[in-house]
Amino acid sequence: MVDGKTGGLFRLTCRLMKSEATWNRDLDLDQFATLLGRYFQIRDDYQNVLSAKYAQEKGFCEDFNEGKLSFPVILAMRSKEFATVFSSIFNGYHSRGNLSLELKQYLLDRIADGEAFPQTKSVLNKLHLELLNLLGEIERSTGIDNWPLRMLILKLRISDGAEKQASPCDASWKISQRRLWEGISKNSPVEPKSTSRQLPENGEHSFQED
Repeated sequence: MVDGKTGGLFRLTCRLMKSEATWNRDLDLDQFATLLGRYFQIRDDYQNVLSAKYAQEKGFCEDFNEGKLSFPVILAMRSKEFATVFSSIFNGYHSRGNLSLELKQYLLDRIADGEAFPQTKSVLNKLHLELLNLLGEIERSTGIDNWPLRMLILKLRISDGAEKQASPCDASWKISQRRLWEGISKNSPVEPKSTSRQLPENGEHSFQED
């Protein structure tokens, strides 16, 4: 699906550029465009749930509101337990509108309990290396170093400490997100909240504030 959606847009862009090119019109860029689409989409999935900058610009874990099966969620759903939890939450709550902050934080905690985030980061690192290698092949075939494109790809790389990441275990992060979510002023005090998770016998998940 990613190759047909995000990758398709990149391939279309390359073909439009080739149609107006005065040389190198026979250069095959489909593989590069498809690979770039995969990297771009998985990177967006990863950043949507972990990037503090994304949370400020797009909202906290916005993909959860859409019920989106993002790459980290798909990896986490290899666990039958998480798959049941995820399905239960979205079947029971998503039809009522956006998920609450507590439900989003709960899902984020459950994903972080497994290996979905490290595995996603590993896939991104491999795709990034493949992109640079493939770009090198394209540069050698044309005899031209494409520094603008190379710098763009390097800028898209996700590295540890490149930007503040949303940590599900960071109390200050949770408070800042509550301010953002509830429209509370930055300097206003935030009363501490503790959330207990209860799993009733019927399998539904409810949340109660102490």
